[in-house]
Amino acid sequence: MVSVQEREELRRLAGGAVPVKAADRARIVIGCAEGWSNAAVADWCGTSVITVAKWRGRFVEHRLAGLVDSPRPGRPKVALALSESERAELIRWM
Repeated sequence: MVSVQEREELRRLAGGAVPVKAADRARIVIGCAEGWSNAAVADWCGTSVITVAKWRGRFVEHRLAGLVDSPRPGRPKVALALSESERAELIRWM
């Protein structure tokens, strides 16, 4: 069962203005909340049944917090800091 507040948040996420993965996960949960089978949701979302089962389970266990990516192992990504002149030079070569 999905609460009214959860459904509103899922619709907001599915509507865009968020990373594509978050929108896809929200659409998966919305389809599941409609009572569709994993296969029907997978077909609707253009993904696999395994992916639907994964995110259905994560939502059931952790609710909206379960739709967030887990931290990745390994060294964190470092943002590339460029000066304005370096940025201009890079753009010139593109």
